[in-house]
Amino acid sequence: MHHDPPNDGGSRPSRSTRALRAAGLTAGLLLALPAAAGAATVTVGPLGGSGAHPHVGGADCAAPAHQSLAAAVAAANADDTIAICEGTLDGAAAQANTNKKLRIVGAGTDKTLLRGAPGAATIVLRAGADGTAVEHLAIEDTGGRPGVYTNETVPGVSLLDLKITQSYSPRTSYGVSVHNNGVAANWVLDGVRASSFGVGMRVRGDASDLTIRNSAFDGNNQGLISVSTGDRHLQGLQVTNSTFNGNSQKGLYFESLSDATFDQIQVINSGHADGGHHSPSAVSIANADGRTASGITFRDSHVSGSDGPGIVVKGHAGSPVDGVTIERTVVRDNAGGVAVSGPASGVTVAGSTLSGNGVGIGNASDPAAPVTATGNWWGCSAGPGESGCDTVDAGTGAIDATGPLAAPSAGVRHVAATGGDDAANACLDADAPCATVQHAVDAANDGDLVQLGAGVFEGAVVVSGKALTIAGAGTGWDQTTIQGPSAFAAQPACVRANKAGTTINKATLCAKAGADLTVRDLAVDGNAGGGSGIGFEESSGAVRRVSTKGTRDAYAGDGSMSGNQRGHGIQARADAGSDHAVTIANSRIEDFQKTGIRAYGEHLTITISENAVTCPGPQPVIAHNGITLDQGIDATVTGNTVKDCRYTGPSNTTAGGILLLEPGTVTATDNTVSNIDQGLVVYRDPATTATIEDNLFEDNRWALVVLGTTGTVTVGPNTYVDNQSNLTGMAHVRVLTPSVSLTAKAGAYAGRKAVQIRAAGGDVSIRSVRVEGDDDVFDVNASDCTASTVDSGDTCTVWVNANSPTEGDFTGTLKVTTRQNAPVVGGTTLDATISGTLQGSDGADGANGADGADGADGADGAGPPGVQGPAGPQGPAGTPSAVLSTSTETDDDPTVTSSTSVRWTKGTRVSIATIRCADATCRVKAATARLKVGKRTYRLKVRVPKRIVKGGKGTARLVLSGAARRALRAAGARGTVRVKITTTVGDDEWSRNVRVTVTGPKKASKSKKAGAKQARRS
Repeated sequence: MHHDPPNDGGSRPSRSTRALRAAGLTAGLLLALPAAAGAATVTVGPLGGSGAHPHVGGADCAAPAHQSLAAAVAAANADDTIAICEGTLDGAAAQANTNKKLRIVGAGTDKTLLRGAPGAATIVLRAGADGTAVEHLAIEDTGGRPGVYTNETVPGVSLLDLKITQSYSPRTSYGVSVHNNGVAANWVLDGVRASSFGVGMRVRGDASDLTIRNSAFDGNNQGLISVSTGDRHLQGLQVTNSTFNGNSQKGLYFESLSDATFDQIQVINSGHADGGHHSPSAVSIANADGRTASGITFRDSHVSGSDGPGIVVKGHAGSPVDGVTIERTVVRDNAGGVAVSGPASGVTVAGSTLSGNGVGIGNASDPAAPVTATGNWWGCSAGPGESGCDTVDAGTGAIDATGPLAAPSAGVRHVAATGGDDAANACLDADAPCATVQHAVDAANDGDLVQLGAGVFEGAVVVSGKALTIAGAGTGWDQTTIQGPSAFAAQPACVRANKAGTTINKATLCAKAGADLTVRDLAVDGNAGGGSGIGFEESSGAVRRVSTKGTRDAYAGDGSMSGNQRGHGIQARADAGSDHAVTIANSRIEDFQKTGIRAYGEHLTITISENAVTCPGPQPVIAHNGITLDQGIDATVTGNTVKDCRYTGPSNTTAGGILLLEPGTVTATDNTVSNIDQGLVVYRDPATTATIEDNLFEDNRWALVVLGTTGTVTVGPNTYVDNQSNLTGMAHVRVLTPSVSLTAKAGAYAGRKAVQIRAAGGDVSIRSVRVEGDDDVFDVNASDCTASTVDSGDTCTVWVNANSPTEGDFTGTLKVTTRQNAPVVGGTTLDATISGTLQGSDGADGANGADGADGADGADGAGPPGVQGPAGPQGPAGTPSAVLSTSTETDDDPTVTSSTSVRWTKGTRVSIATIRCADATCRVKAATARLKVGKRTYRLKVRVPKRIVKGGKGTARLVLSGAARRALRAAGARGTVRVKITTTVGDDEWSRNVRVTVTGPKKASKSKKAGAKQARRS
C-alpha cells in the first residue's frame, strides 16, 4: 500500500503497514461482526470452476450444486439467491421459468453466458416472481425468442448489468418483452444493453413507473417501443443517460405513453428509409391507445442522423396528444426536425438547437393549438428561415418562433477509425468524419458530443477547459478503443501526483483546466506506456461503461511487473480552490500497475459505483491498490467489486483493496472486497468521517483496518467470510454491531438493569464502563467485565442501577470501551443511548393498630364486664423508591445452550443447540449457518422451533446439504459451524452466536469392511 509515491523507483511500505508494524501487530482481530442473516444461495454452472462467485460471497463455483438454471430455480426457495458461476449454459440448461422471488446473478457479462435454445424465452417471469432481480450476466438468444419475458403480473423486477443479444437471423423478437397480458409495475433497468433484436425492449402489455438508466438499446430494428393493445398503457416512464443509436427503423416509438421523462438520452443514426414497413424517424410519439398522451418531456438530449424527422408528435382521432415539452435538446441533421400532426396541442420547444434539418419544426395539426417554439437556435444568428437556418412550416397549424435566439447548442463531431480526414474538417458530417479524436476535440464547442465509431483510435487525447462528451460504440475491447502511446515520454502530462505538484502523472485521456468531460461506452488502452488511463486534473466529469487496461510499464523479459509507482486505471484530483465532482460507474478497471481508481483533494467529491476493479494478482515487486481516496476527498463508494490485490515481496509491505487515507466524509457500502492483503483501510486524518457497512469481506488477510484516526469511523453490519483476521487496529471506532442497548418500556421494576456485552471474534478486555449525560442518576457495576478477559464468543454482564429517588425523565449514554488483548493501537467504544422515566412506587399500607386492652372488671355485684379498646390508627405510607423503566433482567432471558462438538451419523440434520424460554412465550429464528470444512465454506439452513412456550425447550438443527455431507464423510473430516440464533419476547430481542465442531461419521475399519463384504458374498 503506497501513498504520494514518486514517478519511478521500487515499492516501499505503506503508511498503514508501517503503523501496524510499529504497533507490533502482525495479525489479529478485535470484534468480528456476525454475518448478516439472509436467504440461502444456490449455485449453478459448469463443473470445475474456480474461486468464489464475485457477486455472491460464499458461493462455491468449484462444485456448483446444479448444472442447469431450471434445476437451480426448482431447488431454490423464495428470496434465495441463484449464483450462476463463470462459463456458458446452453439450450435448456440456460433457461429459467420462475414464479417466486429470486436474485439470479452471474459472474459478469463477460464471464456468464446464458445461450437460450430455440422456441422459448431464456428467462420467464411468472406471477409470484415479484421483486425478482437478474444481474451481471449475458443472454444470447439463438432462436428468435425474448431474453427476458413476462406475460403475467410481476411487479418490482430489477434488471442490472445485463448484455442481451440475438444471433438469430433475421432480427426478430425482443431483448426484454412485457407481452399482452403482462403487468410490469416499478421495474428498474440499470446497465442493460440489448442489441441485434427486432426490438430492444417492447411493452405490449401494461407498465407503470418503469425506470431505465445507464442503458443502451442500440443496433436493433427498433430500440424501445410501446404498442397499443386494448386497455394496456405505458405510464410513468423515466429514461436517463441511455442510448438508442443505430436502430434501423426507429430509436423510440410509442403508441401508448403518458407521464414520461427522457433526460440525457441519445438517438443517433436511427430511423432509415430502408428500415422496413415503418416510416423512418428517430423518435415517434404516435398516440393510438384511446387516451390522451400528456406529460412527456425531452431534456438535455440529442437526436440526429435520421432519414425521417428527428421527433414526431402525432395524435389520432380519439387519441390526442396534449403536452409535449422539448427543452435544451439538440435536433440536428435529420430529414426534418420536430414534426407535429393530428390532434396535437401543448407542444413546446425551448432552449434547443434545431439545425441541419431543413424544416426545423412543422405543424400540421389544429391552428388553434400552436406550437410554442421561442428561444431556440436555428443554425444561424438571423433566425428561422434565414440563410443557413432551419425553417418553420406552419402548414395547417401555427408556430410561435418569436423571441430571442438561444445560444448554439451541442453538436456532434464524428470520428472514424479508418477513412476519416482531419484536413479542413469540422467533423460535423457523419459521412465525412475526422480521423483523430484530438482533432474533433479541438474543433468541438462546449456541450458537443464527440462520437467515435468502432475500431482503435491511436494517440492520447487532452480536453482542456471544455465541456464535452466522448462516446464510443460500446465498452468491449472489440468495439471502440482509445490507445495511448507506448512510450511514457509521448504521453501528455495530466494529474499532479503529489501535494507539492512537483510530480505529474501522465494519462491516455486527460481532462484538465476546469474541463467537464463525460467518457462513456468505450475502452482505454494504456498500451504499456507507463501512464494512466483516464485523468481528471482540477476538472469535473463522469466515466460510465468504460474499460481500462494496459495502464502500466511493459513487462520485463521474465514477465514481471515494474516497481515504478505509477500506472493508474482512472485518477482524479482537485485541491486548488474550485470544487469539482467526478462519477465513475459501471466500468471495468484491470491490468494496471499501481491503483485501479485513485482520487484525492479536499475540493473533489467523487461517486464510485458498480465498478469491477481487478488487481493483477500476487506480485513480488509492487503492491497494488484497488481504490485509493486521499487528502480530504468526500466520496461515496458503493456496489463495487475489488479483488486480487496481493503482495508477495518483503513482509513490511501490503496491498490494499479500498484505502481511505486522510479522506473527508466517506461512505462505503455494498462493496465486495476479496483476496486482498488489507481489504479496507482507514488511516490518519482527524477530520475523517467514515461509514462502513453492508460490505462483504472475503478471503482477505485483514478484512478491515482502522489506524491513527481520531475522526468518526462508524462500522456497521458487514459480512466476513474466510478472512485471516476480520477487524484490527480499531482506534476511535464506533462499532454498531454487536451493540449494547437499554430499552425503556412499560412495566417498570425496582432495582437494576442487566446489559450483556459479547466478545464476538477475539478475546477482549473491557477497559472502562461509564454513563455520560445524567450520570448522577446512574450507578454502574461492571466488575464482571473488567475483572478478567472476556473470551471470544462469551459474554459479561454490566449492571446499571438507578441511584437517585428523583422522579422524571432522563437520558444518558452508556460508554463501554473495549481493548483487544493483542497489541494494537487504540480500542473500541460501544455506545448505547439510555432513556426512560424514574418514578416513585406507592408506600406500603401501614399495619393495623393493636387491639385495645380489655376493660377492668366491674366491682362485685356492681358494673358490667369491660369492653375491648378501639383499633390503632394505620401507619404512614412508605417512602417512594426509585425504579428504572427498562426491559426485564437478564436472569429471565431465554437461553441457548449449544454443544461444543457433535458427530453427524446419518440423515440430513444435526442437533447443535437447545433453546429454552424462561418467562413467557418466545419466538425464535436463526440466520443461515456457515459450515467450514477445510478451505471450503458451505451455507446451510438451520431449522428451529418458531415458538416455545414458557419453560419449554426446543432444538436447533443444522440441515446439511449434499455437498456438506460428502465433505464430512471424508476420513477424519470435521468442520466448524457458526450460526446466529435470535429469540424475542415481546419487544425484547436476544442474539446468541453458536459455534460447534461437526465431525463426520466414523469410517469403518478395513477388517469390518472386509467382513461386511464377505457376508454379502455368502
